[in-house]
Amino acid sequence: MERRNEARSSLGISSADFVVLFLGRLSFHAKANPTPMYLALERLARRHRVVLIECGWTANDHIAQALSEARAKLCPSVRSIVLDGRISDVRDTAWAAADVFCSLSDNIQETFGLTPIEAMAAELPVVVTDWMDTRIR
Repeated sequence: MERRNEARSSLGISSADFVVLFLGRLSFHAKANPTPMYLALERLARRHRVVLIECGWTANDHIAQALSEARAKLCPSVRSIVLDGRISDVRDTAWAAADVFCSLSDNIQETFGLTPIEAMAAELPVVVTDWMDTRIR
């Protein structure tokens, strides 16, 4: 609990905030389109104070800008924090601050990944897609 409080304090997050974490490569075309997550979080923000932490990295500034614009348009009521997930201490802080982990992968290249397992190891509930290419079954 102490680590959680320290992590939240360092990010300016209150104990009353509900924190959703997406951790990994931030790529709407090669990993997961964040639109469903953003829309769901906006709905949740009608009843709760929601903070989204996107802890990861983008391939370029164009993708970072597109994600920023999408957040502003699709979940304006959600406080958004973007962290550099390539830094170990930053990732540790993100894991500690979160209430739930969300990974909505939507392509064959990233059907599950390691981050849901890391979230479970961090004792976080996980919200993930069950998407997989039917040709694999």
